Amino acid sequence: MVIVGGGEVGFNAARMLSGEGNDVVLIDQDEALVERATEGLDALVMQGNGASPRVLREAGVREASLLVAATGSDEANIIACLAAKAQGVERTAARIHNEDYYDPREPFTQETLGIDFVIHTEQVATEEIRAALLVPGAIDVETFAGGRVQVVEVILDEDSPAVGRAVRDVDLPKRSLVLGGVRRGKALMSRGDTVLEAKDHVFLIGEARRVPDLVNAVATKAEPVGDVTIFGGGRIGLRLALALEESGIAVKVIEKDEARARHVSARLKRGLVLHDDGVSRDFLLQERVDRTDAFVAVTGDDRANLLAAMYARQLGAGLTIAGLGRGEFAPLAD
Repeated sequence: MVIVGGGEVGFNAARMLSGEGNDVVLIDQDEALVERATEGLDALVMQGNGASPRVLREAGVREASLLVAATGSDEANIIACLAAKAQGVERTAARIHNEDYYDPREPFTQETLGIDFVIHTEQVATEEIRAALLVPGAIDVETFAGGRVQVVEVILDEDSPAVGRAVRDVDLPKRSLVLGGVRRGKALMSRGDTVLEAKDHVFLIGEARRVPDLVNAVATKAEPVGDVTIFGGGRIGLRLALALEESGIAVKVIEKDEARARHVSARLKRGLVLHDDGVSRDFLLQERVDRTDAFVAVTGDDRANLLAAMYARQLGAGLTIAGLGRGEFAPLAD
């Protein structure tokens, strides 16, 4: 398998695939990313232009069963997939940011661009955050079976009705299950006699229409989200604001770049857009973040996201979400 791009998406894809026993070649032009990948991955790492047919040939793409193009450039990813297909690669996957290049309703992406699977990170992030906001009490929601079945992740607190009870004694809605969980960073297998504890991350599955009741059966009852403050008006922030407006949720966006703030303001129908750095605790308090139902930090800066979300939580925001691009920051989010 060949992966083009050694950033977070490419690096983590390479780590996962090599960890499953696959032979992986990772290509990137950036010397620092190549050095990081060489030290941190059980994979062959090459420095070069992954969109070059010559470099791909040297990487052994003709013998590869899959090429993943995960650079930060849509154009480079498309060219890499075209070059790989021309050399006989059976399957290709590309990270695409710009919707103009990708419409799931059109066969153009697969037939002309040579892309079998599209990784649309901003769209995925937006959908996951939106789903979590629409299911009070859940921090993550995954949908299956055409929207009929959902898997939700819930963090139990001291007041959760399921804390101290065995899984078999938790009163769940019909056709619902506790799949398992995570306790202090380790997998928690769900058996009938498993006693749930505070701070457990619990995974539940059930019919989508009954998910709110399912969450309330194990977590502290949460009120529906009526207003959301979004820190960052980039691609994810704007997508999320538009999606929440469509769901009838009041939106306030904080964006530090003036031109981008004007663009976001022009796209929103009812939402309020503020031009400010937004990381200041005093500014957040001034904008009544302590009274917002949810605060979502989705700038391109992981540190700023964590800091702003921490301040919002301290001030009393109902729910705080920080978007993270680097996996090493994830433990800090808890």
